[in-house]
This record gives sequence, structure tokens and C-alpha cells, in this order.
Amino acid sequence: MTMQLKQLLIRMPERYEADYKTGLPRGEIELEGAHSKVSVKLNGEQCRAILAIVGQAAKETTAEAVQAMTAEMFNLPTTELIEA
Repeated sequence: MTMQLKQLLIRMPERYEADYKTGLPRGEIELEGAHSKVSVKLNGEQCRAILAIVGQAAKETTAEAVQAMTAEMFNLPTTELIEA
């Protein structure tokens, strides 16, 4: 049986919620299969681990975009042109 990711939700507690002062994110993952659906609650540590992965990917993607834009702006060869 194959389960597919249906939803991943990570959020900070709102001001009116009991755990607001902890400052820890919380989340939930929903997985769905042909005949079943599973929902798993994530604690603060698990949410931070996921956000670290997302943040690293965003950092790498942004660095690549900045490099490409800089090369284009100053008419410099990009890595693809240098390697070719």
C-alpha cells in the first residue's frame, strides 16, 4: 500500500493560544492511501528540522539565482558556458 503526502502544515502558535509563550512551531502531516488516511502531529523539534531543510534549499536556490542574475547583468560567462 502506497501512502501519498496530502498536506504538510507548520505554523507558530497564535497570541491567544496556550503555548504561545513557548515560541515553538507545531505542525501536522497528512498522508492518504487508497483506503486510509493518517494524520501525524509534529512537535517543535521535528518542525524545526523540516524548516532547516527547507531553509537550506531556499538558500541554495537563491544563491544560484543571484549568481545567474549577476553574470547576466555584468555580461559574465555562466558556469554552463565555461564548462561547455
